[in-house]
Amino acid sequence: SFLGHDTHSMRVSFAHPENGIVDTESSRAALHGQIGKQIIENYQGDVVLSAYTPLKVGDNWWALLAEIHQTEAFAGINTLQQLLGWLALVVGVSAFFFLRRFVCRFMVPLLQVNEHLKVLAQGRLIDDEIHYQGRNEIAEIISSFTRLQTAIRSTMQQANAIAAGDYEVQVHLLSQDDQLGNALSEMVRT
Repeated sequence: SFLGHDTHSMRVSFAHPENGIVDTESSRAALHGQIGKQIIENYQGDVVLSAYTPLKVGDNWWALLAEIHQTEAFAGINTLQQLLGWLALVVGVSAFFFLRRFVCRFMVPLLQVNEHLKVLAQGRLIDDEIHYQGRNEIAEIISSFTRLQTAIRSTMQQANAIAAGDYEVQVHLLSQDDQLGNALSEMVRT
């Protein structure tokens, strides 16, 4: 063994067999004629990946062992695991900031429209505007809602003028199908 020149070289092992013996699971299995591989403790007490086979030289059976320290054998896998861990962390943090930006950019305006609609359903108008810049469906929804709010505000002003006795108020129809505007026009005429 190149790891133990003083005790496990060929010359020293034959000169002092009591110091140079290798008695491990792999050596015993190979000397019993088995071929295999396993993770064991080597003769120095280190955890190693060991491959073994019996070897017949003349009338003698030898055990041929090839071993590598477990830490060395799995160093590439451990490095890859660490790299994948850092990559997962970077992807996770990036996804968090992307989703946060997505929520702020798209969901917050939609939630504001929802709150305004809830108040509008109770017959009240909110004066603050929803600020959104874009050319997508969300911008269309906000634009439609803003026009609806403006129309309802105008209709309320016209209705208040009629209620105050101002029958000269000019009712502006939003479209030909504006039922509320037509009803207000009919009230003025009546």
